[in-house]
Amino acid sequence: MTMHRCPWTLGQLLAMHALVKVAGHERLAALILDHSSQHEPDEHTEGDPQ
Repeated sequence: MTMHRCPWTLGQLLAMHALVKVAGHERLAALILDHSSQHEPDEHTEGDPQ
């Protein structure tokens, strides 16, 4: 699997996953959760202070 620059933090991805799942979109929720597994817990986006 290739690494890529993602504009979302892990926390944002997990929040999106929860909202999408509650809305009933199981397949999209699964895709978001799968994508979030590629992120490190302390990963920051370019504009975030470290």
